[in-house]
Amino acid sequence: MVAEEVPDHWSDQPAVIRRVLPQLTVLLAQGTTSPDLVARRLADAGWSQWPDQQVRAVLGFLEAWWVWTLRQDSPPTPAREVFESCVTATSSVTPWLACWDAERGPAADRHLVGCADWWWDDLQIDASPFTQGLGGDIVYIASKNAVFAGPNNIAYSATKADQAHQVRLLAAEPGEHGIRVNGVNPDGVVRGSGIFAAGWGAGPCWPAVRARTGGSGRSCGRLRSWPAHWAA
Repeated sequence: MVAEEVPDHWSDQPAVIRRVLPQLTVLLAQGTTSPDLVARRLADAGWSQWPDQQVRAVLGFLEAWWVWTLRQDSPPTPAREVFESCVTATSSVTPWLACWDAERGPAADRHLVGCADWWWDDLQIDASPFTQGLGGDIVYIASKNAVFAGPNNIAYSATKADQAHQVRLLAAEPGEHGIRVNGVNPDGVVRGSGIFAAGWGAGPCWPAVRARTGGSGRSCGRLRSWPAHWAA
């Protein structure tokens, strides 16, 4: 179960998935485990890049599982979930639709009608977080570079400045729906973060940052000179 739900619990997750996969396939066939979880863990483990024999075994199981499900009046796992899991595991919808088209039995037809009804209802539901009234939080991890100019850092600083402004833009929209939007500049609030490493603290703008982290406390606004390679 840990292998399914916490993919980074072990350092070599693909090896773990390969080891437990025989047991997982039994549980999938019995309908006693989450097919979506297993499918996502398979995809994360990159099973299509495994040795050929293992790839054929996984694909063979998925195909057999799907076809068998389509031929059952009451399969242990709904056809919709099996279909979605096969698509998730393989990142492709085409082969599973082809299997469905090839199955002409009444059970497959009933599954098709049931799935179409389910998916149509799902598409009609407005699942926007703005209309559900659930509230929530969005937190951007920005950087000191979004606020302060430094040498040799144009692309990164511009990206982080863009994130900082996105916080303001987003906060103006979902706030009325109870969704809070905030940004955090980790180096500005965490002691010992290395913010002044490699000469960063030597520039005239950094006393203001030091003030926020227990330093001297001068303001950038009172500075009158800048190195030639720094933006004013």
